[in-house]
Amino acid sequence: MRTGRKLVIGLLMLLIFVAAGVYIAGRIVFQYHFFPGTTINGMDCSLMTVEEAESLIDREIKTYALAVDTMYHGREAITAKEIGMGYEPDGTVENLLKNQNITAWFTHLTGRFDHTAESIIGISDGMLSWAVDSLDCMQDKNVTYPSDAHIVIEDDDTFTVVPEVEGNALDWDKAREVIRNAVFERKSEVNLEEEGCYLKPSITSDSQVIEESLTRLQNYKDAWITYDFADSTETLDWNTIRDWVTTDAEGYSTLDEEKVRGYVKGLAEKYNTYGTDRSFLTYDNRTININDAEFGWIIDEDKETQELMQVISEGTVDVREPVYSQSGGSRVSTDDLGMTYIEIDLMYQRLVYYEEGKPLVDTSVISGSPQYDYMTTPTGIFKVAGKNTASEISVDGMNRNVNYALELNNALYICDAPWRTEFGDDVYFWEGTEGSVLVPTDAMASLFSYADEGTPVVIYDEGRIR
Repeated sequence: MRTGRKLVIGLLMLLIFVAAGVYIAGRIVFQYHFFPGTTINGMDCSLMTVEEAESLIDREIKTYALAVDTMYHGREAITAKEIGMGYEPDGTVENLLKNQNITAWFTHLTGRFDHTAESIIGISDGMLSWAVDSLDCMQDKNVTYPSDAHIVIEDDDTFTVVPEVEGNALDWDKAREVIRNAVFERKSEVNLEEEGCYLKPSITSDSQVIEESLTRLQNYKDAWITYDFADSTETLDWNTIRDWVTTDAEGYSTLDEEKVRGYVKGLAEKYNTYGTDRSFLTYDNRTININDAEFGWIIDEDKETQELMQVISEGTVDVREPVYSQSGGSRVSTDDLGMTYIEIDLMYQRLVYYEEGKPLVDTSVISGSPQYDYMTTPTGIFKVAGKNTASEISVDGMNRNVNYALELNNALYICDAPWRTEFGDDVYFWEGTEGSVLVPTDAMASLFSYADEGTPVVIYDEGRIR
């Protein structure tokens, strides 16, 4: 038994010495060699020394090439030599070895140790940029640029959709970025089409913008607008509108607002009556010339431009009156006073009201005194701006209670004057108002019942407008 015990002890001691020897040998080996399963930048460096690993890395880097797949199954390549790629030792590989846990080396025999060491790979930025820009796919001479689908108005006024052109033009900046990233990540290939590097037409034949534009163009073609100016008309149809068609930034067929505005401006220049000379036939058949600056029709060019664009876009067929910023009495270019108006002759101190050409009120009046400019009744063509009954207004240099008043502006009235007994003749010269026109109460009551707001008021003095 003693012999057996000694044998067992001896065997144990032998095993311990052998294990210790293996452990020490392993520490020595892995002090100079990488563990099995070690990779550096994807290269297998298992059981290699630093020198062996660096040699492998140098060889692998120098054989690197990136396949660049282009549109229509094209393929080009960028090599390590072209971009100045090479191994640049900086102690990283040596430090990776030193950082191995050789104390527990036996526990790392079946693991994986993947290391990334970007600093050991050198790339020339200048050479990389040159290599990328030298690719055939980056040469403008090899490029067909994409173009959007669009609509052409043919000579026979039909609409033809010209299909889009896909082309093969790259987004240069994006392509450069994708290729550079692939190189730095040491990919073996990159597909520029899959990476979305190609420029694409934004409008295709089946795009909504094409469909909507065709509908809009047909509306433009169908539109027929007739402007009615009473004694003349202006017709607007496709013959004119087709020259206004343009394409906006989003590809929609639309109207050139400036051209529409130019058309409206032409209407205004032709049919505006504001500030124009007028030939006026007085109650006693005198023909006088009135050069007025405050009465007449004015087309609101901004609003009419917008409304005209809208009705054309809707394919409207209609008789239209333009939007006016100021109106006259009648929409007749040669006589916009119409047949209903108030006429005041300052020279003869007489007021006549016409309704549809018939004189319904004819009376003597008292106007502003001509002795002082500030008291003179202004001449020109005005409108009834308001109607007031039983009100207090300033006439004769003081506030007076009147029964009926037609307001022409903030300081000018046609009103009755119960406190006055004499009208007409030369009363106004010595006892005139400060501008307002006084009318006998009975006549004023009739005038007040007939005249509406907006009724033109012509005031003149021997045909001279001051």
